[in-house]
Amino acid sequence: MAFRAARSSFRCWSIWESASPDGRRLATASWDQTGRLWDAESGKPLAVLQGHTGQVVSVCFSPDGRRLATASGDGTARLWIAQESPEEEAKRLALQHHLWHEQQAADAEKAGQWFAARFHLNQLLKDDPNNAGLLRRRDAAEAHLKRQ
Repeated sequence: MAFRAARSSFRCWSIWESASPDGRRLATASWDQTGRLWDAESGKPLAVLQGHTGQVVSVCFSPDGRRLATASGDGTARLWIAQESPEEEAKRLALQHHLWHEQQAADAEKAGQWFAARFHLNQLLKDDPNNAGLLRRRDAAEAHLKRQ
């Protein structure tokens, strides 16, 4: 019953909807170029799937409910993670951590902030201690610090 109520509350702008195999999530396709993932019981939004440049005209869960496909009037289809396993979440978080330190290191090097650059490069070297490029960059940051 809550599922039916949640579905009807989205009809005003949804052009396609799909329920997850377990019935706990609802996905909608929308004219606003997004797909959306909802909690079927509460009707609360879980995610907005952005990236299409045309109306999203179809959504469909994978049989295991872990992936969600969207199709758009822009001629593309996209595959989204609808539910991560703990291993997938750990990999995603590790990648985000790595990318953040890489960006911080590059920004610090560009700005001549050598202490910060060395810190972020050392964080990156914890995961990849033999990376020659990171080692060169870290050594250059240390050389700049010694001159200050």
